[in-house]
Amino acid sequence: MIHLFSSNAFFFAVELLALVAAAIAGYFFPSVPVLLNGAENLIRNVATRPLWVTLIPGLAVLFGRVLLLPISPVPVPIVHDEFSYLLAGDTFAHGRLTNPPHPMWEHFETFHELQQPSYASMYPPGQGLFLAVGEVFGSPWIGVLLSAALMCTAIAWMILPVLSAPWALVGGLLAAVRFGLFSYWIDSYWGGAVAALGGALVFGSGVRLLKNFKPQYQVGFVAGVLLLANTRPYEGLAFCVPLFVVLAGRLWRIGAGSVGDSVRTIAPAVISAAVGAILMGAYFWQVTGSPLTMPYELHQKQYSTTQPLIWQSQLPEPHYRHAVLRDYYKPQDKLYRRAHTVSGWIGETARKAGSLIMFYVWPGTVVLALSAPLLWRNGPLRLALWTVAATFAALAFEIWPMMLHYGAPMTGVAVLLVTAALRFMHSFTFKNRPVGVAVAWAIPILCVSLLTVRIAAAAAHVQVPETGLVPWFTVRPGNLERTRIERMLERLPGKHLVLVRYSSGHDLSTEWVFNPAALDESKVLWAREMSPQEDAKLFSYFKDRETWLVEPDKLPVRLSHLDTGLPHSSNSYSTR
Repeated sequence: MIHLFSSNAFFFAVELLALVAAAIAGYFFPSVPVLLNGAENLIRNVATRPLWVTLIPGLAVLFGRVLLLPISPVPVPIVHDEFSYLLAGDTFAHGRLTNPPHPMWEHFETFHELQQPSYASMYPPGQGLFLAVGEVFGSPWIGVLLSAALMCTAIAWMILPVLSAPWALVGGLLAAVRFGLFSYWIDSYWGGAVAALGGALVFGSGVRLLKNFKPQYQVGFVAGVLLLANTRPYEGLAFCVPLFVVLAGRLWRIGAGSVGDSVRTIAPAVISAAVGAILMGAYFWQVTGSPLTMPYELHQKQYSTTQPLIWQSQLPEPHYRHAVLRDYYKPQDKLYRRAHTVSGWIGETARKAGSLIMFYVWPGTVVLALSAPLLWRNGPLRLALWTVAATFAALAFEIWPMMLHYGAPMTGVAVLLVTAALRFMHSFTFKNRPVGVAVAWAIPILCVSLLTVRIAAAAAHVQVPETGLVPWFTVRPGNLERTRIERMLERLPGKHLVLVRYSSGHDLSTEWVFNPAALDESKVLWAREMSPQEDAKLFSYFKDRETWLVEPDKLPVRLSHLDTGLPHSSNSYSTR
């Protein structure tokens, strides 16, 4: 793969040059912005119908991404987290909240999954529920696509009460171009669209609740909170704090200090929140055995020595049954030590800030910075700035190196702020020249231009990093060797058991032992090699299966029949 444009500074320079060129064009060639009147009139005409304002961004994602499948096909999972989310989706698609522990569970231990007291993903269930919907309709990725479309629709709906309808349409389309067509969110199974959907529902409903405590807004607000609680609970809580404070003040004024009046006013929210809390408790109880213990929390105690937040103490080292698990989790101690030094914490926080700005704001960075004083004067936009600040504060105290979807709850708010900055800039003139119109249009034109670059890069199999509108995984191959072997075995008669043997220098980022929810029913099972005695128990349990040995660290990857005492061939097969 060819790596292009790897520096954030490059994209900032592109943005700055584009804006300067637009300003010069608007000043010296006043007729240039007039040429954009046709597009602006079209947007205004479409925006006369609020329903279309909200639907068009989602439909653009659905149809646009499907049309791009020939050059950017349905993704193959590669990251450990993706397989864990897929396990959750497969479990829910089978009509279960979790799976019973398997008698041979030690052979199936892997990253980010629980084996005891039940077999389940360690992650909150929100993403898995969407993957389950997709699996029911033929592919978990359909759930990813649906979540991205709903996210863009919700963002446009969120912007409507804050800005005018035309600008809500612009914001929704910016979200579609930025996150819904080419992004690791749409091209993987661990993206942030579901959490972003929750954040948009929370903020959009919250702004409406400030004017009227209608039941539908209360239910929408709680639905968003529950989505955040079941996707990014920690960051989602921080995102909600400013809204909780403002709404509590509003409720206090409405109820004139009467608790009874306040409770009656928000009865729909209280009832829906109670139902959601009961369902979450039931899920926790089924997975972990306690309605108050999250699967993630239990997984940390079973496998990790380092907890995710800076104020949490380290845990005792657990007993690892597999070297790859120890080699993966033990180095997290270094992250703990670095986070507890001033220089380490400041350096990592600065890196997080830069990454978040380039992912969520670019290419509106300069426009947003220039418009910040004007944004602060507007009540809802000031609230949006506070939610961004609260979310970033939460991220700053996480020990893990931040993945960009950790900040997903604030996606819609970031789009809102950029769109509001474009609106302010659009009305700016210099010496009666329409400089602001040209600058405002430079941002969407730059977005469309770079979307074209991304499409061309995908068609040419050129990989570029996830900065601004250009993703890490423009061409995201996944673990094709594992997929190739799995599909080959699925075409063969009978059921198959694949024993995985790693070398001492195995790449921990490429894992092979992941399985679906129904282990005994699965056509192909992947298991870890243990001692000869333990392996013999495994072979005895699965004596009705064809047994294979895969050695992923050999070049080429080697797959061979494994002699377990049954009349199997000892021939070896290369996967290439």
